[in-house]
Amino acid sequence: MPEMLKETDIIQSLDQLAYDLEIQILLAAEVGPRAWGYGQPEQPLHVTFLYTHAPTWYYQVFPEAQKMEIQETESLHFHGIDIQKALYMAAKSDLNVLECLASNHQLGPDYFGQWLQLHIGEGFDPAHAFSAYLKRARQFDEVETVTIQSQIEVIWSQLCAFWIARHHMMPTMNFDQLLEELVYPDNPDCFQKIEAMKHQVMRIKDSSEPTTFEDKDVLRFMEENFVVLENARPPHCERLDKTYWNEVFRDVIAHSKVGYTSPRLDEF
Repeated sequence: MPEMLKETDIIQSLDQLAYDLEIQILLAAEVGPRAWGYGQPEQPLHVTFLYTHAPTWYYQVFPEAQKMEIQETESLHFHGIDIQKALYMAAKSDLNVLECLASNHQLGPDYFGQWLQLHIGEGFDPAHAFSAYLKRARQFDEVETVTIQSQIEVIWSQLCAFWIARHHMMPTMNFDQLLEELVYPDNPDCFQKIEAMKHQVMRIKDSSEPTTFEDKDVLRFMEENFVVLENARPPHCERLDKTYWNEVFRDVIAHSKVGYTSPRLDEF
């Protein structure tokens, strides 16, 4: 089982990574089931970080890879996204970037995270993000072997879509809060069963052994959610033009301090 990691240990690993790769880490956050509140203790901790190179790096005719996957240890996986690519993804309401920004587990001071949330929030398209969560829910629903883990993933994705349909903003990245607002008021019995499922998932020690679970009430709840969601799609918002995103990008690299490795911008 992976060892327990302290935030200071993760930030130290990020600092070393930034030094080795000659990048500046602008924002880092824990993401995925463990961060959202329904993961298994044996799962590695996933950290997504947004980074920038020195301004001159972007003057290349043949740009290099803008994403990186690094397995630091058995317990810790890093997923890095260059800020230029991240802003392009955000303009399309890509969940990898949006969930990083919305995570309740920011690593280190999040001054830059707040700045990015403000500017990316201006271009958030509820319809695109809603569709992405609905697609993710269907992918987990169509797995060959139905397990308690896959059912929890379906419910999580469905509730995120419901949140966006209701609030027209990114959902809270906290499973308990989603359940309390979107399930408990109208279906307290199902709420209790999903809570029990969540705790069962969190107690599983060997994820290689599928844990089947079939509760007729929960399965009916999931099926009904798909029907309701088909008619709950929020309208598209007016998308910001390329000029807006280019200006945000230029502002970021203008303040870039490659070699300054703490995951924040002190003077942004």
